[in-house]
Amino acid sequence: MSNVVRDFIVSLLEKKQAIPAVLDINDYRFMESGHIDSLAVMKFILQIEDKFDIEISDEDMLSQQFQTVGGLSAIVNEKIGLK
Repeated sequence: MSNVVRDFIVSLLEKKQAIPAVLDINDYRFMESGHIDSLAVMKFILQIEDKFDIEISDEDMLSQQFQTVGGLSAIVNEKIGLK
């Protein structure tokens, strides 16, 4: 499921704007780079929650793991596994 989750996250980011060439998409810091701003993050999260029928907590969003595509993918995969 990991690649499915990551690919969905990447597709959401690409709808907003092209992702700059990076060495490893898993390390891409989408918030820090300004790809998703604080206003758009809620819509971004809601789309992920709806797609995978999960809930991402405030604690998840404040974690270091949430800062990268790979980390967010891991959070989502963990929540899918708990269902």
